[in-house]
Amino acid sequence: MGLHDLPFIRTQEPFVDQQPVSNIPIVRINKPFVETYHFFGFTLIELMMVLTIAGVLAALAAPAMNTFIQSNRLATTTNDFIAALNLARSEALKRGTNAGICKSDNGSTCTATGTWSSGWIVFVDGDNSGAGAWTASDSLVRAHESLATGTAITGSDAILYNRQGQALNAPALYIVCNSNTRKSRIVNIGVAGRASISEVPC
Repeated sequence: MGLHDLPFIRTQEPFVDQQPVSNIPIVRINKPFVETYHFFGFTLIELMMVLTIAGVLAALAAPAMNTFIQSNRLATTTNDFIAALNLARSEALKRGTNAGICKSDNGSTCTATGTWSSGWIVFVDGDNSGAGAWTASDSLVRAHESLATGTAITGSDAILYNRQGQALNAPALYIVCNSNTRKSRIVNIGVAGRASISEVPC
């Protein structure tokens, strides 16, 4: 057997390609290795100017924001108080017995001391004993937490509704005041049990 008869050895073509390497330079002569980049940003002076302007705008907006927050607190407290009155009247009509709202310092019973700022409760007066004299037959309907600082309610210790929805101790007047804004809402409860609101200074 001759050398040309071996299938695994190629004698016609060399193992290494003898073609010349293309003329591509290793070092680029048209463009430099290091390219220049342009960075954009703030200088220290520009940054200080922006911070100064932002500080001035924040100082101007702070009083207006505080007034807005206090006004919202006054409106929220008034709405919560009106909602409690409406709920008490509704419970009196639905259950056919006396129901009312009274100030409370523990969120579970009426109290004859303290202020409305400590909170209040809506209750059903099961034995018609009146507000302030809490008995075992009375039942709690809803409790409201203490008021935010600067907001207060002044008025009688409680308001009661009979089974016809009439206010037993009407006419009654309650003032919801916010000392920070010097504004208040007057809640006037008529004999029929309905409440009206008016706005006056504290």
